[in-house]
Amino acid sequence: MSVVGRVTQPDQQGEIASVCAAIEPDAVALRRDLHANPELGWCEYRTTSLVHRELEELGCAIRWGRELYGDVERLGVPDATTLAEFEARAIATGVPAQEIRAMAGGRTGLIATFDSGRPGPTIAVRADIDALPLDEDPSAEHLPTRDGYRSQVPNVMHACAHDGHTAVAVGLARALRALGEPKRGRVVLVFQPAEEGTRGADALVRAGAVDQLDVALTYHILSNVGLDVGQIGPDVSGMLATRKVRIECRGYASQFASSPQHGRNALTVASAIVLLSASIPRKPGIRSMINCGKVVAGTASNVVPALAVIEAEVRSEDEAEVDRLSGELEMLVRGLGSAFGVETTVVTTGLAPTSRATPDLAALVAHEAREMGLAVRGQVVLGASDDAAIVMRQAQQRGGQGIYIALGSGPYRPHHSPDFDFDERAIGQGIELLARTIVALQRSDPGRDSAGGG
Repeated sequence: MSVVGRVTQPDQQGEIASVCAAIEPDAVALRRDLHANPELGWCEYRTTSLVHRELEELGCAIRWGRELYGDVERLGVPDATTLAEFEARAIATGVPAQEIRAMAGGRTGLIATFDSGRPGPTIAVRADIDALPLDEDPSAEHLPTRDGYRSQVPNVMHACAHDGHTAVAVGLARALRALGEPKRGRVVLVFQPAEEGTRGADALVRAGAVDQLDVALTYHILSNVGLDVGQIGPDVSGMLATRKVRIECRGYASQFASSPQHGRNALTVASAIVLLSASIPRKPGIRSMINCGKVVAGTASNVVPALAVIEAEVRSEDEAEVDRLSGELEMLVRGLGSAFGVETTVVTTGLAPTSRATPDLAALVAHEAREMGLAVRGQVVLGASDDAAIVMRQAQQRGGQGIYIALGSGPYRPHHSPDFDFDERAIGQGIELLARTIVALQRSDPGRDSAGGG
């Protein structure tokens, strides 16, 4: 599906700009509401309910909860206690109990479809909706604190702009309805849970929720790649493939002084895994890394630890290298466990491939951005992972188009930090850029596009 030669027309541009400008204040207010009420991955009950209510009023078709996921495997779902805590918090903030039941077990997120009923491309817009386990900066210099929308949830914070991404997608939905779009094909808005840990997109693919895409538009508000507000990067490189794992080491507890010979020390094995994983050889010239980011073990100083759990991940700019290093790590885990008589297991909790923008689509987005008066940067190096790459690949593997747009919002504090924030003008810019891109994508020969799937 080619996008060469498609652009919005001058008569359309003014209408789109006017509609999006009128929507921007409400979108910013929504962002601040979400920022004050953040939820972790697979726990986004209130967020999903709020988005559902907004989109239901626009008359689009919505799939969510068990209807969306069925019983497919979902990576990295929190334990029952954590899910129950966020369910109770959502109910306390006004989410109806029947909606919680619809999302039971952490089946959060939703997909909303605007269907023109006419042949044309199926265009997906993906927004991630989850927050991070961080306590937000309480200082008066931090804008969310000063202006009263600091996180109200202890140790949970929107520190990666997903609140902004959600606001952009909801604002886009309002803009499309006001503009009478789409006039051909379908627009599918994907409100994806659990991006942190690269968990949510995989489940949507398993459930068949993002099949038959012709175009995948994904984006990120970024403050740490040298893009100021008013600048965009349509050609993001350096997105790393990743596999995240939970390693369990199960030994046998005993008194460490009087009967250590009866014990099997799980912590000793876990410690060796952490130390020796750093020595697994990497291929020269390929950026790759292994990180053991969290270890939990033991019960008391006088007990041989019977259980140790490691949360680790492998990342690389080369997907084959992720597979190779993951295999080497698993062999190391098995070997050390066998040597010390400790049972070991390795479970995948998240994954994502690399991605690159389709050149024609990047050129179209760059054109529309310039027409808006935005500055277009050349290649932007992300140097991180995002399972938006999975959604992009769904379109690209069937001959379609995909893009990951960097929306500048700096200079602000780094992502994943307690004092992270971004320039909220990026929200309105994102809404208009996506609206213009969708309108332009529909300017094609109907015979060349599929009627779309879903």
